[in-house]
Amino acid sequence: MLYDNAQLIGAYLDAFSLTGNDRFAAVAKESLAYVLRDMTHPEGGFYSAEDADSIYRDLARDPSDPDAADKEKSEGGFYVWKLEEIRHLLDKETVDIVTFHYSVLEGGNVTHDPMKEFTGKNIIYRARTIPETAARFDRPEVEIKQVLNTARQDLFAARNERPRPHLDDKVLVDWNGLMISALAKASRLFEDPLYLEAAEKAVRFIHDRMYEGGEHPELYRRWRDGDRKVSAMATDYAFLVQALLDTYAAGFDPWMLTWAIEIGDLMIERFFDDQQGGFYTTHEHQDEHLLMRVKDVTDSVIPSAASVATLNCIRLYRLTGKEQYCRVTERTLQATLQRIRNQPASVPEMLVSLGSHLLRSVEVVLVGKRHSADVQSLLNKINDFPPETLQVVLLAEETDRQALARHMPYLEEMPMVENGATAYICYNRTCQNPVHDPDALVRLLKEATEPPLRKT
Repeated sequence: MLYDNAQLIGAYLDAFSLTGNDRFAAVAKESLAYVLRDMTHPEGGFYSAEDADSIYRDLARDPSDPDAADKEKSEGGFYVWKLEEIRHLLDKETVDIVTFHYSVLEGGNVTHDPMKEFTGKNIIYRARTIPETAARFDRPEVEIKQVLNTARQDLFAARNERPRPHLDDKVLVDWNGLMISALAKASRLFEDPLYLEAAEKAVRFIHDRMYEGGEHPELYRRWRDGDRKVSAMATDYAFLVQALLDTYAAGFDPWMLTWAIEIGDLMIERFFDDQQGGFYTTHEHQDEHLLMRVKDVTDSVIPSAASVATLNCIRLYRLTGKEQYCRVTERTLQATLQRIRNQPASVPEMLVSLGSHLLRSVEVVLVGKRHSADVQSLLNKINDFPPETLQVVLLAEETDRQALARHMPYLEEMPMVENGATAYICYNRTCQNPVHDPDALVRLLKEATEPPLRKT
């Protein structure tokens, strides 16, 4: 599922950021590689899912053998292995290392199989660590890593000879939004432009194929094979705005931010309950057959639209200073407060929004050429701080200022000083004197983010 991959990638990126453990980074990168390779439309959007069930074909047998493939699809058929297949594909020394490291057994390694779909088959997983495997075979860890990496490449190439699982190739805005946010986060953390390029390409796909501008703008929820259908729901708007804000924070394309504001305003207009606070899941004219509109703050397989929309409004308020966003945030939090107190486990993402709302608002405006050494030096220092604590705007060209000043008039008063990259740090709606030196920037940012809670 696309939404599973997107959220798991985000979790592993957070884990790597907090711990520095390279294994978390590796899982995130491998998962990103899968999505970009197997679940991406050539023009940028992301497909919804691959089936869990598929035909299993025994790679140790001749494909012309009628018994080489299962007659029916089975759970994980594309991914499971018999020990004999691995022996057929790899040399003996490699087989010994692979079977030990991944606990591949003659009779299969699935201990609980009520449906009897994995009989005699193995699910590959890291049963032992690299140091344990190196000790078992009395080999240096670097050699064990090399053997396992080569083996995985060989098994991957062979596995692609099996019939692939069915691809659900429809493109959904909300799930795409989750994946775009994961890519944007990866591009910042790993400083890899390929991830940013994929995120921006997916945004353009949604804009060009699933959005109709003009006097009566319309966002569509679903696209497949050139056909767009279904008026977008609150989750689509919420996750798209989040994706646009995340992509702007990674690449500083002003168009991303201006469209985020446009879509965010549309979401408030169409889904916000101005009487009691909170967001409806559908807009007033969603479907003539709907008898009533409901509001739901419960997080399920994806976070609720209301919680993500609230966090979006917090970010948009800090960037623009528009009171509308602050009012929507506070009304929604008030409407949800009883649930937060009584059933906090059901609304974890709203708790994130509440925590963010209580943080002091800190904005950083950089003025200077995007890829210049002095701007990059300042950005490196900014990126050492948790992204949740800062909202960063970059004015790389005069056209950036013109595009953004319509929503953020204060940018007109922030020029480049002394022809060098300049940083303005603002909190409590007050901006400090501009700085150029990275160390001075760090001192100001530490002062701005301590104490962590905003004044109320």
